Amino acid sequence: MRKLIIALLGIVWWTSLSAATYYVSPTGNDNNVGTSTSSAWRTIDKVNSRRYNFVAGDNILFERGGTYRGALSLGSSGASGNPIIVSAYGSGAAPTLSGSTLKTGWIQHAGSIWKVQTAGKVLNVFANGELMTLARYPNTGWLRNDNGTSSQIQDSEITQASGYWTGSTVVVRTSGWSYDTAFVSSHAGSTVNFTPFSYGYNLLNYSWGYFFQNKFSELNYEKEWFYDGT
Repeated sequence: MRKLIIALLGIVWWTSLSAATYYVSPTGNDNNVGTSTSSAWRTIDKVNSRRYNFVAGDNILFERGGTYRGALSLGSSGASGNPIIVSAYGSGAAPTLSGSTLKTGWIQHAGSIWKVQTAGKVLNVFANGELMTLARYPNTGWLRNDNGTSSQIQDSEITQASGYWTGSTVVVRTSGWSYDTAFVSSHAGSTVNFTPFSYGYNLLNYSWGYFFQNKFSELNYEKEWFYDGT
């Protein structure tokens, strides 16, 4: 039950408001009141704008079959035995709450490579709901270092021209149970230098494996992607 306190000229009134049900629909409008299917909100952003206004017993229902983009953030809490419920209404497939951003306006870069402008760092790319692979070398499997430190790999398998891997990232299995990703600062011959691992693991001759990624010229395999931070 909601309790609203109104103070005016030293007089205090108490009034109680019942818990409510709010609806969110792909065909809704964020200017609506949200308390019926015919006046549903449209976006997660609208729900988040009310994050501190929800009370115990409130229901937030997303229409089935819809996709809602963003991260749901609720700043208020329910009570024991009387929670704030996030669920679905209608018929069909369960609603999808997606942290991804839908990108339109793709243009052809060259051949079968397409590109689009985007703001902020890109962590993952999905095509038709399928997770794509950040362009990498080798396309599958691992390279094996001959020797190394916490900021360098030496490997006779690195045969590309000096500087080729500069600016890419390297994913290294730094122990029998961990992986690290580092930015490649320089590359000369069979030696690659990168930002030091957080915990200072020394690779030595432990050839647990590594691979390079996010190199545009390695965008050579279906469903790979590359991010140009500049």
